[in-house]
Amino acid sequence: EVRAEILYMLGKRGDKAALDAVTACLADPDKAVRVAAVNAAILLAPVKVVPEVLALIQKSEDADEIKAVKSALMRAQEEKWSKQVADALPSVTPAAKEALLEVLGSRRATNALEAVFAQTKDGEVSVRVAALKALANVAAPVDLARVIDRAVDAKEDKERSTSVNTIIGLAAQIEDPAQRADSVLTALRKAPAESKGVLFNALAGIGGAKALEAVVAAAKDGKDAVREAAVRALADWCNPEAAPPLLQAAGDISDETLQVVAMRGYIRLAGMDGISPEEKVKMYQRAISTAKRNEEKGQAISGLAKVRTMESLNAVAPLLDDEALKKDAALAVFKIACPQDENDAGLSGADVAAIITKAAPLIE
Repeated sequence: EVRAEILYMLGKRGDKAALDAVTACLADPDKAVRVAAVNAAILLAPVKVVPEVLALIQKSEDADEIKAVKSALMRAQEEKWSKQVADALPSVTPAAKEALLEVLGSRRATNALEAVFAQTKDGEVSVRVAALKALANVAAPVDLARVIDRAVDAKEDKERSTSVNTIIGLAAQIEDPAQRADSVLTALRKAPAESKGVLFNALAGIGGAKALEAVVAAAKDGKDAVREAAVRALADWCNPEAAPPLLQAAGDISDETLQVVAMRGYIRLAGMDGISPEEKVKMYQRAISTAKRNEEKGQAISGLAKVRTMESLNAVAPLLDDEALKKDAALAVFKIACPQDENDAGLSGADVAAIITKAAPLIE
């Protein structure tokens, strides 16, 4: 314990005269001493000691040692060591690879691009996921096609979702919004049916007219699996532009599961910021009239309850006469009309009072 504290002190002091003694402790039989030596050595001479620090985890699966190396590299001010870290990737354990990939990503080590790409083909799915995540900060929009290829080839759900997030992040760096979806759309035209879903998901996060047009077309005319993937992507769309086709899909689809997906996606979009209260009320009313199940109608009523306007109250009031929806409607009436705290006046007037009076007996 004392030796570990001394190492900590030497690192904090920045005493480079102690470097040889500190690095010698990287081979100490006691783990606590080795961990303290890692932190001190990186503080004293990050570039010089990186090979010795990386050697410590070359065959190690010890979580504490790997964490110490990762934390030390995260704090190191110099970044000339990133190539050394990249060169070490093929020879360290899977757990260490994950840690080093996180370091390279966090430090935006663009000079490690090829080394990170190579790890997207590693035999361990956790390493592939870590590499795909790192590419979000290491790669650039010019590398989008390569990342998309990895997404199309991905075999695991976690790989697919991570690659989608990376594609969305890289596309967002493209200055012209109209061009952000181009690489994905190019890949979509030649992708096999079983791989289109991951590209639809990327388009859902990128958005834009061209992306929406492609996914809507697949939702209408695609084969069963492709159509389902397209509808699910529309339900996850990044902005309300997908609301009209989702509402249409919710009304046209015969498959109940997919109809529910479309309707819940539409309700989610209706609740997004940037939509005026008046338009939100109209969207929720459309959802209530289109939904085929009371569960989704109840979700739309809950959305109306968050729009605290007279228009919203008037939209909820007729539902007090619906046997299946009256309790949800009554709760919504009180959330819309009644003051939320001492600084909130709520809604007032004879019409409001009449609606509250009608709703009150329905509250258990």
